[in-house]
Amino acid sequence: MVSYPIEIIHSDNRITILAELDMQIRRVFLDGRAFPEDHPTTRMGYSVGHWEGETLVIETRLLSEYLMRNWPRTENTEIRERIYRTTREASPPALGYVQPNDSDEILAFELTVSDAGLYAGPQQITVYYQRIPDDSFLEYDCPAELWYRALDGETW
Repeated sequence: MVSYPIEIIHSDNRITILAELDMQIRRVFLDGRAFPEDHPTTRMGYSVGHWEGETLVIETRLLSEYLMRNWPRTENTEIRERIYRTTREASPPALGYVQPNDSDEILAFELTVSDAGLYAGPQQITVYYQRIPDDSFLEYDCPAELWYRALDGETW
């Protein structure tokens, strides 16, 4: 399980994912569109998806370069996700919670990251989210300046 919650808003032609971490907003288009030719790269990229039974399959491209953290990426990175419901019994032990929760509703995100310039082959990880009460989503209040200072080795 991850420590920062997400909220998923689903409509007929789009899924919007709000993430507490960095207050990210991500849109996944479900209307069959292709990736645009002239769209700029962005931090969240451009995502299109479709359903395969009970599994949502998302492809994301047009990501801006981000070379920090465990999973660096370039403008050539492609991410494929398979998102489906599972149970607590079928998922690994929890790594962290926003609050204790006995819910057995688990959402699994299987991610495959590909970028021939960075990786010898596709990199895979599965992330698990547990359903929490609607009021558990908070504003993320950690200014970017603190991150930059930490990266520069400063203390405060």
